[in-house]
Amino acid sequence: SENLQAGENFARDTSVSEELREEIRKSLQELEAKRTASELEIVAFGTISSGKSSLLNVLSGRQVFKANVIGGTTSTRSEIPWPGSDKVTLVDTPGLAEVKGESRAAEAALAAKDADLVLLVVDGPLKAYEVDLAEQLLSMEKRIVVCLNKEDWYDKTEKELLAGQIADQLPVIAAEDIVAVRATTVTRSRMRVASDGAEVAEQVEMPPDVQNLADRLMQIVERDGSDLLLANLLLQSRGLVDQSKERVRATLDQRAEEII
Repeated sequence: SENLQAGENFARDTSVSEELREEIRKSLQELEAKRTASELEIVAFGTISSGKSSLLNVLSGRQVFKANVIGGTTSTRSEIPWPGSDKVTLVDTPGLAEVKGESRAAEAALAAKDADLVLLVVDGPLKAYEVDLAEQLLSMEKRIVVCLNKEDWYDKTEKELLAGQIADQLPVIAAEDIVAVRATTVTRSRMRVASDGAEVAEQVEMPPDVQNLADRLMQIVERDGSDLLLANLLLQSRGLVDQSKERVRATLDQRAEEII
């Protein structure tokens, strides 16, 4: 509340341009709307072809999130209410390796800033830039759940070893926040024993399985959702005050130089 009031004071400062005051007012309105709605944003990040959009489609129960057919890239931010809770929104963003150019980079940074809970989708050991992103998000005090997608690539022992490796790479993330899933339908071979004792090779479809992740997300939302939302609002309001102060000072400095 104190930060929002400070922002209001900047928005009423007639010594700066109306354009700047309008930008500050718009930011204040967005923060106030988020506080009033009390909706938690779960924002997903992932590299090209990590299965990020497919995972969100399974979580949402419908084909909402789309990827570009070339390179499997997500071109724009998109969002949908999560059927698991009427106070949670699932958000898909341009992937880590997909961000090209300042506009895309800015879009991804904005999504990270607004995130109350981050879902980092990977399909193997963390790459250097994935570790860098996670550390940057942690420095922003974001709560992260690491989703190890394509679990069918690994047997039980390999999955345990991989989860342990990810935990070593990001030691501040709790073990229960590293969850293995399968976001797409896969086909596997198996041998079936016929009634006459003969072995018959056949192909079996295995449907997506994200139940463990959905359960973990719901636990976090129910237990920590309010705290995560308020912590993010506090960070954003502090950022608003700092940015407003900096821009107002820059405007006044420029005006002083012109007068001199």
